[in-house]
Amino acid sequence: MSIRSRKLDAGMIAGLLVLALAVFVCQARGATLPSSRSWVGTWTTSQLIAEGENSVPDENLRDATLRQLVHLSSGGSAIRVRLSNVFGVSPLHVTALHVARPVSMASSGIEPGSDRAVTFNERAAVLIPAGADYLSDPIEYPVAPLSNLAITLQVEAAPGQETGHPGAHTVSYLVARLPAASASPSSTRASAAIAC
Repeated sequence: MSIRSRKLDAGMIAGLLVLALAVFVCQARGATLPSSRSWVGTWTTSQLIAEGENSVPDENLRDATLRQLVHLSSGGSAIRVRLSNVFGVSPLHVTALHVARPVSMASSGIEPGSDRAVTFNERAAVLIPAGADYLSDPIEYPVAPLSNLAITLQVEAAPGQETGHPGAHTVSYLVARLPAASASPSSTRASAAIAC
């Protein structure tokens, strides 16, 4: 089966990118007891309604896979990802979410063996109601301070109105009908993600 990817300009994809709203890292404070760990935001963006040329056409979001490359500020031993549909007018069905180490910030490729599935209440898929955010389960996935992270998610369809952040400066890739674990779509520009 051949996979066709479509290059989208920055304005078209900027709105979609806030699907991954934040990444958190878990950091130990002094002792290594579980009670001495805390979640710290390491990447985030403000949320806006993506409109006009800042939104992605609904047909480009049917069974689509989005990979966002983000630059983390803090490091930690585990991560969580917050996804947002706060401005959506219908539910957003995320069918898969993965994190990995990107080969570089100039490529959609990921380092072999670094891909990990992220879950929500121990399930791969999550249905985010209109007006809501969802926080993933924590996964043990060490990240260094000032490192990069690839966040790849697959969505079933557009949420009616996109939660986004026009003007973001993070690289993202969008392609239709490609599993999140193997996504390697065409380049474009945009942003969104957080670390804990």
